[in-house]
Amino acid sequence: MQPPEVIITTPIYHPNVNEKNRLCDQRLNATSLWDNKATLIEVLEIIVDALDNPKAEDSPANTDAAKEFIQNRAEYERKSTAMIQKNGLPRS
Repeated sequence: MQPPEVIITTPIYHPNVNEKNRLCDQRLNATSLWDNKATLIEVLEIIVDALDNPKAEDSPANTDAAKEFIQNRAEYERKSTAMIQKNGLPRS
């Protein structure tokens, strides 16, 4: 069994989301880290953790976002917020 491929449907500016909106995290790769017995809850926890805690230092999928996350957090936050405001669904 292969790990799930996680695609973020709303484009976001994040160190671990590539240009095709794929969430890139070692725990979701077909490596020794992937557990074929992982439950849906465990997969969702990995997704939430990866989005909440960017891994900007370890082979980021978006090097520009990673660099700003590390060197200029305010600019990273500004770009992230702007992209969500542009592409996200309005709150009801």
